[in-house]
Amino acid sequence: MSSVVVSVDGVVAGTANYGGTRNDVCAVFAGPGCPDVGWSYTLDTTAYANGVHTVDVTATGADGRRATTSATFTVAN
Repeated sequence: MSSVVVSVDGVVAGTANYGGTRNDVCAVFAGPGCPDVGWSYTLDTTAYANGVHTVDVTATGADGRRATTSATFTVAN
């Protein structure tokens, strides 16, 4: 994995920390890098207006391939 990028509403918010230990994931999906395949990111929701937003997480592999997943979340600060 070369990077994990977090975007909110189509704007890059930052780069996640990659390499956390995830034995639970590797027990089901064993693969290269196990068990250090976890990632984490802390989003400061005070930077966003109250309401519904979309977060996209894009993982880019060492070979340049990308995979993105999205979810909505509600800010109520």
